[in-house]
Amino acid sequence: MCYVISGALRIYSVNERGQEAVVAFALEGNWISDWESVVTQSPSRYYIDAVENSEILQISPAELHLLEAEVPAIKEFLRLEQRLVAVTTQKRIHAAISMNAEERYLDLLEHHPEYFQKFSQNMIASYLGIKPATLSRLRKR
Repeated sequence: MCYVISGALRIYSVNERGQEAVVAFALEGNWISDWESVVTQSPSRYYIDAVENSEILQISPAELHLLEAEVPAIKEFLRLEQRLVAVTTQKRIHAAISMNAEERYLDLLEHHPEYFQKFSQNMIASYLGIKPATLSRLRKR
């Protein structure tokens, strides 16, 4: 698990054709991790990298469990964080199955305009599930 003190990170997968699929972005003040990997203690199918110079705090699942045992507030914090992750995931699924490309773009622009300052057009397009050329056309409108 990583907490972003400064900078910009992304979590993504790479399919067998070498195409990247961005799952999430994290900016200053956000957490980023593969919760499946953390919970199941299995290797992650995702990559996390910084897209600009970044300062992060990182904690391993083992260290996190020790901290939870020693500081009850950490357990509550993680419970609330996991709720936020669930809500964010549900919103992403809703957008993917009920919005067209333009609606997803406008929704992202409304709720996270800072992403367009920090992440490349290719990364934004991947996050939206569209081709970079489609994103370019949408931005011109």
